[in-house]
Order: sequence, then structure tokens, then C-alpha cells
Amino acid sequence: MVFKEIGMVFLYLFICTLFTGILGCYLYKIIFLKKLSLKDKLFQHDSMAVWLEIIGGFLAPVFFLISIVIAPNGKFVYQGTTFDLLVAITYIFLYILTFCIVRYITEIIYKFITKIKFGESYSLSKEIFIENNPAASFFSISTSVIVVGIMLQENIIFENITSNIIRMLLVIILNIGLASLYTTFVFPKNRTILNDIFIENNISSGMLLLGNLIAINIIITSSIELFKHLGLNWLSIQNIIDVILFICLIYLFMMVFVTITKKILAWFLKVDIENEIFNQKNIGYVIFEAAFYILLSFMAINLLIIH
Repeated sequence: MVFKEIGMVFLYLFICTLFTGILGCYLYKIIFLKKLSLKDKLFQHDSMAVWLEIIGGFLAPVFFLISIVIAPNGKFVYQGTTFDLLVAITYIFLYILTFCIVRYITEIIYKFITKIKFGESYSLSKEIFIENNPAASFFSISTSVIVVGIMLQENIIFENITSNIIRMLLVIILNIGLASLYTTFVFPKNRTILNDIFIENNISSGMLLLGNLIAINIIITSSIELFKHLGLNWLSIQNIIDVILFICLIYLFMMVFVTITKKILAWFLKVDIENEIFNQKNIGYVIFEAAFYILLSFMAINLLIIH
């Protein structure tokens, strides 16, 4: 029976992967690539930016959502039935559709913002598929992380729809608020995230933003799950305020810890960390700091939530 269940899981994964590839490529072709060939971009031009987009925007998030759907101890109890497969496919369809819609809206918003800021509009898709800008890919993947955080609050199995919507709105508001807080206080005064992504093509800024957003969504998702288990009434404004304050305090704790650590590191090693990130584009250090954000988010969850 164990081997049969394992075989069914791999069969589901194969079907879901096939479905993801067909639907993803079809929507990508229509919405973003248009006349461009995805095959040529991946294998003829060896575009790292496109590979990053495909892996971070589709494969990693989709497999993550699939694992939640069909895992034995996941969001839905695995029974090895056709219904499990339908749930997984529905999740994949909703994710890809939502992601494409958000990406399309993001494309319009950033064209408008860059038009105001730089005097000409910049296209996120063009930066990825034409200019081969990895920084834009990390920026796009950051959007994907937020979409996954939103999707985690949606339960296909019948649940209170109002509570679902409130939690999804919370995820959106907190992501925008905390990410704005991060870019405002971490970036030098003479730099902005948009300038680094579209003008400087600074991959370091994109990677740091992605690492920070992953940490943010770990904190948000874990905190919401805690309050769900406590039976929180999501229709109460006071309860929602309490959740927001709780999440913001954890995030501030993480950012203060990172800031202190960076100052100690800079003093001990006699290096200008800000210069290493934004001017030298030291990818090694950037990976360290992005991973540090994620590690600290897990630590904060263990210390402040589990205990």
C-alpha cells in the first residue's frame, strides 16, 4: 500500500507538472512573450533572466503549492483519489492565472511610475525577455512570492469566504507596507529600488528585495496560522489590528537585529557594506544577507510564536 501511494503521488506530480508546463507556456506566450520564442530564449540565447523567471515565477511556487495540496500532512488530507488531483490542478490553475494577472497589472503600474520618474516608461517584460536583466527577474519573482502568500490564505475546501478575503487583503497590505519600509530605510537616500532595477540593472538590489520578501511572508503566514489555530474572529477590527501589530513587531525585531549585525560586521572587517551592495555589487555578500533575512524570520517564528 505504501508503494502504491508513493506511485500515486509521483503520478499526480507528473500530471500537475505537465499541466503547469502547458498552461504556463501558453499564458506566457500570449501575455508576455507575444512574438518572442520561449524556447529560443531558454536554449538559443541562454537567457539567465528568463531562466530565473521561469524557475522562480512558476516551477518553485507551483511545486510548493502542490506539496501543500497532496502531502499526507498537508493542507488537504491526501487520500489518493481523483479529487486530490482536481484540487491540485485547481490550485495550479488559480496560481498561474493570479500570477499572470498580477504580473500584467504590475507591468502597467511600473510603466506608469517609471514614466513619471524617468520621463520614459520601462517594461518589466522587456527588461527580462529583451534586455536579459536578472535584477528585473528577481523583482518579478518577488511579486510571485507575494502571490503565493495570498494563495495560502485561500482554501478551496469550503470555508468562511469573508475570513479568506480578509486574510488575503492582510497579506497584500502587509507585504506592500513592510516592503516599502524596507526600501525606504535600507536603500541609500540617493537610490531607489526602481532606479536600481531598471537603470542600474543592479542584481544585488533585486536579490535583497527577494530575500526580504520571503522573510516577510514567512512571518506573515506563520503568524496568521497561529491566530487561526487560536480561533481568532477575523471579522473583528480590534483582532485584525492586533495581528498587524504582532507581525510588524516581529519584522521590526528582525530588521533591528540585521542592522546591528551589519554595523558590527562593518566595524570588525573595516568594510563599507553599503558600498559593497550598491556600488561593488558583491553578490556573495548579498546572498549572505538575503539568507540572513530568511534565517532570522524562522528564528523569530520559533522564539516568538512556537514558544
